Amino acid sequence: MGRTGGLLLCAIVPVLAALGFLLVSARVVERADAGLSAAELEFLLSGITRTVELNLQLGLPLAELQQVDTILESAVASAPDVLAADVISLTGVTLFSTDRGAVGEPVPPAWADAAATSRGMWRASERETVTFGEPLSNDFGQREGWVAIIVDAERLAPPLSRMGTLISGAALVLVAVAAAGLGLGLVIYSRTNRWIAATGASVRARAPIEPPRGALGIAANAAISGMGDTEARVERVQRDLRRLDAEL
Repeated sequence: MGRTGGLLLCAIVPVLAALGFLLVSARVVERADAGLSAAELEFLLSGITRTVELNLQLGLPLAELQQVDTILESAVASAPDVLAADVISLTGVTLFSTDRGAVGEPVPPAWADAAATSRGMWRASERETVTFGEPLSNDFGQREGWVAIIVDAERLAPPLSRMGTLISGAALVLVAVAAAGLGLGLVIYSRTNRWIAATGASVRARAPIEPPRGALGIAANAAISGMGDTEARVERVQRDLRRLDAEL
């Protein structure tokens, strides 16, 4: 890897690590928000259910409680995240709803399945919405139907909605991290260059490095020692050749 590549790596790796931290932080914050939102919605749903059950004490059948429309409309008006609120019969037909087009219609299969498999509060997820439901009971503990509230699915599982805000807020930190990484890379590169240059000078001067630093220093000393041994052998051979010439 060349000098430019190494320096870029020193600058990019810390930034990527910081972005990874921001990503994890964003998901943690979003999950906390989603959990809080779900708790608030369940509290709202329980409030609607208790109010409707109080009206059931009047002795009228659920389908004849005209106050239910007002109860649902007030609940939806108090919670901007709620798209609609329904009261459902035991047969799975919508009796009351803030969405007038849903009245008299059967509930979606996902709702029916969730209600059938739960004894208490239930949740049904669809492509764009999440529905919370809770059973309605009369004074004798007999089930009369269900109350349901429908919310936008993204409100409970926002797709990294916090990421942009966190990056914007940490922009200066990211720049500082990149600058620090680049500065560290320059320092390391400068020191490495000086060490390599000093090692090369020692090899050329045939001066062993004391103490040798790392693999490069050990290799340099081995090269210097090898050069000395080679020169000594060459000198012996030349001396023997001169002696033979003299004898001849």
